[in-house]
This record gives sequence, C-alpha cells and structure tokens, in this order.
Amino acid sequence: MFCTRCGQQLPDGSRFCTSCGAQIGSAPDAGQVNNVPVYNGTFSIKQEEGNNRCCVSELGAVKVYEYKKDLSTNPLSAVFAYYASEMNIRKRQVWIDLKDDSYRLQAGAMQMMVGNISVKSDVKDAGDFLGKMVKSVVNNESAVKPLYSGNGTLILEPTYKHIILVNPKDWDGGIVVEDGMYLASSGNIQIDIQSRANFSSAILGGEGLFNTKLVGDGVAVLESSVPYDELMVHTLLLGLEIYNLL
Repeated sequence: MFCTRCGQQLPDGSRFCTSCGAQIGSAPDAGQVNNVPVYNGTFSIKQEEGNNRCCVSELGAVKVYEYKKDLSTNPLSAVFAYYASEMNIRKRQVWIDLKDDSYRLQAGAMQMMVGNISVKSDVKDAGDFLGKMVKSVVNNESAVKPLYSGNGTLILEPTYKHIILVNPKDWDGGIVVEDGMYLASSGNIQIDIQSRANFSSAILGGEGLFNTKLVGDGVAVLESSVPYDELMVHTLLLGLEIYNLL
C-alpha cells in the first residue's frame, strides 16, 4: 500500500505514514471504545481509545495519543478548557512500548511506567558529566537524560504542544533541532551539539550559537509549537549556499 499524501510505500495494514505522518484510512469512530486489555508479557494495559483519546501518529515503538477534551478541569479553568477544545488546542501524550530495548527521556518528562523496566543515568564518569553540563548550558537541555531499558510501557507527561516523530537516519543521518524541542529518543541515538557556522548567522537568525543534534537510526520524539502539516521542508541542492533567509 502507498500513502495518499506523499506516495511513500507502506506495509499493508499501516495506520499512519512513517514519512509524512498522514493517517491512512478512516479515523476510529468516537463512539467505539476499545476496552480490550493490551498484554505485554507480564502486565496488561486497558487502552480506551475512541472515547476521549485516540492515537494520531506512531513510529516504531512510539505512539502519540490526543485528547479531544481536557476533562481534568475545575470552575476556574473550565472556560479555558472549553475554548481550547474549540480552537483545536488539545493535550497530547506519548506512549513508548519497550521490548528489550531502551529509550532516553528529557529529565522530568516521565509520568508513569509499567513492566520490568530499569532506569539508569546516561553519565559514564566525572568527565562525561562535566561535558554534559557544558552542553546543557549552551543548548538549554537537561544535563542528565535518564535511560529506560527493558520490557514495559513508558507514559510521558501530557503536553499542549504538537508531537513530531522522526528518524534522524532519514535526514542524511542526523537532524539539528531548536532548543527545547527534544523530548525523547531511542537509546541508540546519539545526542550531541551542533555549532553555528559563523557568529553572524546566530545573531541574524535570533538563535543561539549551539543547537541539539540527533544522530542514528531510531525514533526521535520532538515537541513543536506548530503541527507537522504547517512545517515547510526546504531541500538544499549540492553546492547551493544560502546566506540569509529574511
């Protein structure tokens, strides 16, 4: 089968395009509620998809759920919740199914986890910790990103931002993201910093001198202020240099 938006070839039965994120086929009926427990080795999770929450995108072990309405309201927040729902401002939540693999999360991103999962710091020694501290200062990311390994499910804190799932391998092996966009990534993806080519580009662009760079073959989970459909993809031809984008 092929994606009707971008033409990417997909495995039969796919629900979302792994290239552009478009939904394949019809959306789940909001009146249909799936109460069948999902078994994962030593535990089960009952995912009530279709009532107030549905999966809007997935890539590899990562699924993104979107809540149609924010039901966790009180008299003081009810007005905001109502107009937020009317303007498509909705909470989204990332679920990661671990099957003898690992994922690295931004510090503070975890809400809960179930299963046989171990957690450890990604700091190797004192020198590595010092290096991570320096990187955290220049790219506004947390110095220590915990690594979760084993079999189970990670459920991240809900966010009103849009969630974008990408494989850095599809972007010439690596992708450079704006400060604050990184949320999680496969354990085999390397996290580094990318310096600006020159000082003037950082000043004119209103950005810092360094940004987070993700390298490897896996899934990177990014938070964005705009949905994927509103992003513009620019392909730079070999030998073409762009000095200013005004």
